[in-house]
Amino acid sequence: MSTLKNVSILPWIKNKLGIEDDFTKFDPDIIGFINSTFMELGQLGVCDPFFQIDSNGKGTWDDLVDGYEKYGTLSGIQRYIFNKVKLSFDPPGNGFLVEQLKKDNEELAFRLIVQSEGSMTEEEFDEYLNKKRARSEEND
Repeated sequence: MSTLKNVSILPWIKNKLGIEDDFTKFDPDIIGFINSTFMELGQLGVCDPFFQIDSNGKGTWDDLVDGYEKYGTLSGIQRYIFNKVKLSFDPPGNGFLVEQLKKDNEELAFRLIVQSEGSMTEEEFDEYLNKKRARSEEND
């Protein structure tokens, strides 16, 4: 079990981004990025799709995965959320690093799905990625 389960999500993400806990100017933006990522993870079936941290940033990793955690998924969920927030809030200036974070999350999504369901084939994952990329291109 991860020792981070009872850690609050917002301060953890802010720390990873290099933002002090007491600097709250960007909290509403970061919370929005975090909450949209929860929705995405919920659609993948690895956490509660309706989980949200409130405007005060209340919510722990344990709250997020309560009833959904499979062995070993919490660290993947944490990395996935951090990557998504990093890309939205403070993307790297280097295009290679941006692409690497995106590829990392594609692989993490696959592994989280497999870990939680154990039923997605590689072909199904390729189809999932193609649909996701098509939606992303439509939104650009």
